[in-house]
Amino acid sequence: MNFLLLIAVILPILLAPAVYFIEKHNRTLAYAVSIVTALSETVLFAYLFFADVTVSVSVGAAPAFFALGTDGFRSLYALVASFMWSVTSALLPEYLTHYKNRGRLLFFWLITLSATLGVFLSTDLSTTFIFFEIVSFASFVWVLHDESDGAIAAAKTYLATAIFGGMLLLLGLVFLYEHTGTLTISEISTAVSDMPDGAKFASGVLLLLGFAAKAGMIPLHIWLPKAHPVAPAPASALLSGVLTKVGIYG
Repeated sequence: MNFLLLIAVILPILLAPAVYFIEKHNRTLAYAVSIVTALSETVLFAYLFFADVTVSVSVGAAPAFFALGTDGFRSLYALVASFMWSVTSALLPEYLTHYKNRGRLLFFWLITLSATLGVFLSTDLSTTFIFFEIVSFASFVWVLHDESDGAIAAAKTYLATAIFGGMLLLLGLVFLYEHTGTLTISEISTAVSDMPDGAKFASGVLLLLGFAAKAGMIPLHIWLPKAHPVAPAPASALLSGVLTKVGIYG
């Protein structure tokens, strides 16, 4: 089951290049693979949540490594995200009929799914950061997709906000690790007890602002009203329904 958890997170990324090339020759099959992938994730996390299964897997050595796990909280987030991905994926074939670059959107659609699940299932903040940044850069293409002047301008704002938030988040994590020696989420509440109050405050503010950029929290919400009108409707639904919650989760 531990290995299955790792596969669940990386499978959409592995399938993304295949879907990109399949779309050029068989659009229906490309859509089908995307929908089935999201549905498979939904079934898996429904089982993990309702059966209350707890698993964990880690690859590499801390702090720069992948550490994933499930519990009721994480499994619920992953279940809701994958379910919403399934529903919106089913809407893509009809909605994208008159769009160009459908293969490109499907490619980044699946990559963003993997990264979103990675954030929700991370048990170490270094893992959270890696997947958080992938979410930002992959979903940037959703906003850009139409390639109109408005879409390009909105995508620039989205990307600039994401980069700014990512830099603050990284700085906060470096600050936190420097004072505690750990980024494992379950250890942080104990580890920060020895931090000076000033260091705690500085680290907390940096982390808050980093995640706030994705959550659309004032004053870092400037990308929201620009991105939603120009992104394809299924992508806009996930931007508001799931991706802002990635920031809130953080």
